[in-house]
Amino acid sequence: MHIATRAQCAPNVFRTSFSNSQPTMALGEAMVKRGHKKAVWITWKYAAGDEAFEGFKESYTKAGGTIIKELGLPFPNVEFQALLTEIAALKPDAVACFFAGGGAAKFLRDYAAAGLKGKIPLYGSGFLTEGVLDAAGPAADGVLTTLHYGDGIETKRNKEFRLNYAKTFKMQPDVYAVQGYDTGLLLVQGANAVKGDVSQKANIFTTFTVWDNVRLAAQSRVQPSPFNPLGWLQAAARMQAVNARAERAMELAGLQDRRHAQAGATSHGEQRQLEIAMTLATEPRVLLLDEPLAGMGQAEAERMVQLLLRLKKDHAILLLEHDMDAVFTLADHLTVMVNGQVIASDTPVAVRADAGVQAAYLGEEVGEEH
Repeated sequence: MHIATRAQCAPNVFRTSFSNSQPTMALGEAMVKRGHKKAVWITWKYAAGDEAFEGFKESYTKAGGTIIKELGLPFPNVEFQALLTEIAALKPDAVACFFAGGGAAKFLRDYAAAGLKGKIPLYGSGFLTEGVLDAAGPAADGVLTTLHYGDGIETKRNKEFRLNYAKTFKMQPDVYAVQGYDTGLLLVQGANAVKGDVSQKANIFTTFTVWDNVRLAAQSRVQPSPFNPLGWLQAAARMQAVNARAERAMELAGLQDRRHAQAGATSHGEQRQLEIAMTLATEPRVLLLDEPLAGMGQAEAERMVQLLLRLKKDHAILLLEHDMDAVFTLADHLTVMVNGQVIASDTPVAVRADAGVQAAYLGEEVGEEH
């Protein structure tokens, strides 16, 4: 979405793939060079479709083309017949579009069934054909699309990637696999740049509100349909199950009163609460917490301890922490390590009485009177 690198651009947000206007921006000049100077645009009316049209309109009109009609239907409606009849009546030089997934395959088949294939050239974002060629069948023949990746790129690097991917996963990679691979490379480069030290940095979107952070975490668990891989692009307010998970996480973390605050403007303690809320929004069975009290003042630390006490009633928690008062308050079982070696592993009462633990962590000499 444009917003990630425009209005809500943030120093901790990186895009490794594309924005929705980029694939269709490459269509305009190519269409005009082929003599197609009058075009009809058709898409679903939602954010991705609007942004795809933005890219097409900019490049097509700049190249000298004229968009004689902009057609749309609500996402994810696939009743194209009436609009295809209108296209036939308009008799444009060409049609440009944005559809994806199962809707794209049906549009291609309906376009051919309406008698437009072979009469009015069809262009589109690469998602029109990406992953749906088998479903579209012969209806996809002759369609010209533009995308930021093509499986037939004749470079050594691409050939090696595709071969290694096929060997590993027993299937051919698509554009989504490429984007995931690029994201993984970026994460590795980032980790290498800080020599692997990613400790104690809040993993939040600082320019988003507290609520948007938690809702985005909940949305990350949505599994896209293979017939509609871009279905997650629907308006967030319509994702009832996602919003319900986010609300529960906000309540558990005690952040209801901070939902509209900008995340980057909250205190350090609230940011750690927000990280836990984002984790809870993914509905985990186990919480792995690495020094959640680090850098907190006494009041914030006490609030975090109370939060973790509430959470342990319904969640298994593996806690790494150096605040011994908090550890003894929270833990049911303790494992203590010194220089990489386990020196004690038992109940809090037993560990507190352990001479080695007293010397290493509690500042008490064996035999010292109190």
